[in-house]
Amino acid sequence: MLPLSYYDVSRWFTLTIDPVTGFPCLVIFSDIFDLLPGPCKPEIIQIYRKQLMLNEESFPFEYRLGEKFGFGNSITRIGVTDKTTTYRLNLPVLRKQTNEPCSNCADKSNSYICYRCYGTKKETYLAWEEAFALSASLGILTNMLWLVQTSDRKTDIQEKQIFTITILTEKGMHGGSLGGHFSPFFINFLKTFEEGCSFDKAVKAMTKVYTYMYGSQNIGFEKHSFRAWQSLPGNLMLDVPGDACGIHPSSCAGEISKDRGIEWSCHNVDSPLQQLTLLTGLAAMCDMAG
Repeated sequence: MLPLSYYDVSRWFTLTIDPVTGFPCLVIFSDIFDLLPGPCKPEIIQIYRKQLMLNEESFPFEYRLGEKFGFGNSITRIGVTDKTTTYRLNLPVLRKQTNEPCSNCADKSNSYICYRCYGTKKETYLAWEEAFALSASLGILTNMLWLVQTSDRKTDIQEKQIFTITILTEKGMHGGSLGGHFSPFFINFLKTFEEGCSFDKAVKAMTKVYTYMYGSQNIGFEKHSFRAWQSLPGNLMLDVPGDACGIHPSSCAGEISKDRGIEWSCHNVDSPLQQLTLLTGLAAMCDMAG
């Protein structure tokens, strides 16, 4: 079966931005539920638990897609219509504050700008467990959704699929990698914008989510690292703080052929913070495409 970049098909899922929280949401079309593969094997969940250090007491796994899915309360249902079901990705705040004085600025004046505690004068640290739990849950769910495109679906849905996605969740370098295909429908939408244009809605969405998860509005120079633009018509680029971290076409696509999509991939996505921020940018782009 050819990938999505070769043809348009009826939409079976998409991303959107929750207007209340600004969090990304996964929207799944109702007729898909009967086509989803059965629950993943417990052995696979145990592999995730071991690699990501997710204990069963704090992160019980919900195997079936109902009111919630995945580890803990990572993905929860927030809306149901005759046509779709919407699940919110419950983004965690990574930065936690202790009662200990900040080892970097406790003995300095209040005018000192500390990029460790951001003015609280308290020692802080980043707790990654909830973010890894969400990333792993979403990776499992999007793999289930990916398999639907091989089914014999009969539908009258008029909306066209925008993208497909696969998600990696590991600790260490490139542990937040993601990639997939953009459909001809989405590429044709991007081509309605000028070469080099910026997509400000996606930039604002990514900045909001990153600062929320990071646990501080004072992200300093990193605020200049958020970009959403296209190098050539149809070549979407999303950038977030990191070492040249972002998503892009898998190759130098140049001028994309008429009615053809492209494969997309990432560079140096090392953490779920970067990964989920990029997914938020994709969600904003999906809202723009309609």
